[in-house]
Amino acid sequence: KQATPDAGAYPEYVQKQALLAQAQSDYKAAADAYQRLIESEPEQGRWYLGKAVAQQEFAREAAVASYQEAFKRIKHQPTLDFIEQQIVALKATESAGEQ
Repeated sequence: KQATPDAGAYPEYVQKQALLAQAQSDYKAAADAYQRLIESEPEQGRWYLGKAVAQQEFAREAAVASYQEAFKRIKHQPTLDFIEQQIVALKATESAGEQ
């Protein structure tokens, strides 16, 4: 949490920060780290995917948007299938919460 290196210069380091934050259930810090990666490499779908997974724990509506951004950038079919499943599940949870 202390060091905040430039994500453009040190993407591997920032990704490790995000993964460590998720492992410690600090989903907000993980999402923030992924956001820094997105800002430095906006074409990388994996950063949106990582952010979406973290956001599921504290910002479900935002997670859907991040999953949708990841879907636009990722070409790996099993990952696309996972993203679709997560979006459907999150939208179902939102619908159930509204009733």
